Amino acid sequence: VFGVFFLLVGWYGFNPGATGGTGGAKTYVASRSVMNTSMGAIGGGTSAFFYLLCTRCPKSTAIFTPDGLGLGILAGLVAITAGAPWFGNRDSLIIGMLGHLTATQA
Repeated sequence: VFGVFFLLVGWYGFNPGATGGTGGAKTYVASRSVMNTSMGAIGGGTSAFFYLLCTRCPKSTAIFTPDGLGLGILAGLVAITAGAPWFGNRDSLIIGMLGHLTATQA
């Protein structure tokens, strides 16, 4: 869990930092990158939550595990990294969800 947290914090330094700065017009691009990074992580985590709910609920009493949620968050971050400055918020959420589903099925 701590590893996922540290990677998440690092992603907030990497994605906006890749925009080239925060001065002038680049401020909008950097802030959009931060928002879309958050939406990708939220999409991956939400997808992991519902995936674990649907697949593990009838089978066992331990429905949710931290590693499953961590996988979703990291898969959402990886999926959104390349296009964080260009995607819209809804697109970032969907891409994060698809990233988790792809990582789960791989």
